[in-house]
Amino acid sequence: MILDKLEDIMDLDDSEREEFRDNYFQYEDEIMELVKLYQKNQEMSEKKIRLHSQLARFNFDIYETWMELHKNAITLSSYRAEINLRSIDIEKSLMKKLDEIIEKYVLIEKFA
Repeated sequence: MILDKLEDIMDLDDSEREEFRDNYFQYEDEIMELVKLYQKNQEMSEKKIRLHSQLARFNFDIYETWMELHKNAITLSSYRAEINLRSIDIEKSLMKKLDEIIEKYVLIEKFA
């Protein structure tokens, strides 16, 4: 069983396969060390894949959160425009905070 698995990993041709089987016990310790290293490599590869998946999920969550903030800032920008069009008096600190939020999260205004 383990010999077949090792032969598959090492991609041996028929003559190498025969030599490997004939001399297996001579190199058993080294082979077992290689098997352990191979298994560790497989574990680390799986862990890397899981971490990449988590990173992709986090990036998507950040993107969704940013887009929600952007959408809300656009809504606030429309409220600010309505306030200005209707000449509604509003407290200066509230208007300043509104302007800060819009400036920070509405991308279009940054490039205009």
